[in-house]
Amino acid sequence: MAANKEGSGVLSKRHKSIPSKRGKMPTQPMQEEWYSDAAEDDDLISLDEFENEDRDRDEQKRRHAYFREGDWNMKGKTLLKGMKFQNFKVYREALKDYCVRMGVDLHFIRNEASRITARCKQSSCRWRIHASPVKRSSVFHIKSIQNMHTCSKTFDNRLDKTKYIAKRLEKIIRDYPFVSTEQLKNYVSRRIGLEVNAQKIARAKNEAIAKIVGEDRKLYELL
Repeated sequence: MAANKEGSGVLSKRHKSIPSKRGKMPTQPMQEEWYSDAAEDDDLISLDEFENEDRDRDEQKRRHAYFREGDWNMKGKTLLKGMKFQNFKVYREALKDYCVRMGVDLHFIRNEASRITARCKQSSCRWRIHASPVKRSSVFHIKSIQNMHTCSKTFDNRLDKTKYIAKRLEKIIRDYPFVSTEQLKNYVSRRIGLEVNAQKIARAKNEAIAKIVGEDRKLYELL
């Protein structure tokens, strides 16, 4: 069999002739184009790069998130270095909510308007966070965080104060005014991850109702 003129290991390209409009054969044979997936490989690489860029942009958005008054619910969120909060009160509420959800038994080393430093109560755990105001501003931002919670999750959190639970129950009580204490106790256990006695749930329920009634009365007076 004759050796391939184009070199070993390379398939020869077949030629085919296409008649012209006048019925004559073209003087130069047309080469059949070879299909290659090299371009598609390049496209896949480009898509991977786009996905990486999207992830980087999402990460930057989370890092530069800004939390305002009342925006303390950390469900589905995580604390990251660079996050900003309207003031130290907003930051502290968000921090408490995050730690309750994550099962971190929070211990404040510094808890002041000028700086808030906290760690996990368990001395063997590496979880630690520090935040302070942005220069010449009341806006708080996270300056450093070691988000490695190495000890077991706690379900008996010292942060489960009546006021905190009342805030978490406001919406459900507003939507379901006749919900029972037992139902709320199960809700707190299942959705928040706290084991709280019925007495504390009852106090939180009454506090939430008092706030709801007070807000409704203010709205009525404005009419």
